[in-house]
Amino acid sequence: MKQLLSILLIAILSTSVVYGQKTGNFEKLIEETNRYLNVYDGLTPFGEYYSVKELGLTKKEIKEIVSYNNDCIPTKKDSIEAHDAIMFFQDLIIKNIGKIIEHKEFYKLNDNDLPALGIIKSKDNKLYNFKLYENSGGSYHSCFSIMFYRDNSTLINAEYSTEGDSESFFKRDGYVGIDTINTSDGTKYVLTGWVQGCNACFETSIELVQFKDGEWINDFSYSVESRSYNEVLLYDPKTKTISVEYETDDLTQSCTCEQKQEPEYDSYFDWNNRKSCECTFVFNGETFELAKQCWEIIHNKTTNEEE
Repeated sequence: MKQLLSILLIAILSTSVVYGQKTGNFEKLIEETNRYLNVYDGLTPFGEYYSVKELGLTKKEIKEIVSYNNDCIPTKKDSIEAHDAIMFFQDLIIKNIGKIIEHKEFYKLNDNDLPALGIIKSKDNKLYNFKLYENSGGSYHSCFSIMFYRDNSTLINAEYSTEGDSESFFKRDGYVGIDTINTSDGTKYVLTGWVQGCNACFETSIELVQFKDGEWINDFSYSVESRSYNEVLLYDPKTKTISVEYETDDLTQSCTCEQKQEPEYDSYFDWNNRKSCECTFVFNGETFELAKQCWEIIHNKTTNEEE
């Protein structure tokens, strides 16, 4: 399924220069996309079948879903399996996202035009992230993410991230925030991310990136995997400071302020010997540099309190 969606996006988007489409009514495109999103929001992977006639489709779309359904070898001609219905609407939505960001009237898009989509953008209105919840039914809250960079009316660069895509520059699940920093070397973007990987697995991350000479460059990256639902990484755009606070667990078993952290899962982690960790990074005009790091043992405090 992910491969099919990847092929679809490659057909719509290009990592080279692309110019806005001159055809199609932008308002109708937004309206149609919201219709798809509203139906998609009501679908669940835990059911068995959906009646094709109850999905709010046009006659043309019904023919498309019937054809799509035939490819999936259905057991019922007038119904479609839940997972197939979800994938069908994912195709429709992602295809329309491609049309929207290529459209010559993209500048008309408001923040609340597509409320069911996660859309964030930079303050200079150049870097955007569209996110669609995958609705896979698992504890991993995965998303489809489309990052794109525009300059005036021109779509300069677009990238669709998928699971297992080693060539993807951006994170597969997208981001929750984009901040802008103006430097002597040009504009740089601070990307903050958060994703739930399982019922008690959370990753927070931050990156400093720049689009230069036709390609994306990563100047800084840091991430933490934790069992804590609380935010462990905060970025202050006023002071350009990154503050990290977390407690060690079986996912991240040591206190480290290195930029790239590798998963350290160990089922034999000693929960009685945990540490409280802190890291502070400050922007130095070019990138973020480590300004403070410290840690302390937690279990001693617990033991003293019990005594």
